[in-house]
Amino acid sequence: MHEKIAYRKQLLYFSVNEIRIEYGDFPILADIKEWSLNYFLLMSAPQGGGEGGAGTMLVQFVPIILIFVIFYLLLIRPQQKKQKEHKQLLAALKKGDKVVTNSGMFGVISSINEEKNLVVLRVADDVKLEFMKSSIAGKVD
Repeated sequence: MHEKIAYRKQLLYFSVNEIRIEYGDFPILADIKEWSLNYFLLMSAPQGGGEGGAGTMLVQFVPIILIFVIFYLLLIRPQQKKQKEHKQLLAALKKGDKVVTNSGMFGVISSINEEKNLVVLRVADDVKLEFMKSSIAGKVD
């Protein structure tokens, strides 16, 4: 007794001792132990009907492309915009600006050393601290 299964214009016949796969006019006989290999061959067999392989490849890559687009729009683009704004903020710093550092230290800029990329902040009357210019988080109004 054989069980007949049709899949993508290919026929599979299953019995207890053998598997027979017919693809078009080419029958393939196999022992039950070789079923997984023949199943793989069946699934990788080219499709009939003149279908193009390039179209199906494109359809398979659409979800991956959409994931990259979503990552770009939700993660990469906003981060680049934020970095650009921070760079403009650092370029516009001048003496007397009230700023906050990344560590949460508030102060007033008393001097800027462009060569060493340093900023001297006055945090109290006689207390001045040096910070890297890149450690300035933003201006305080």
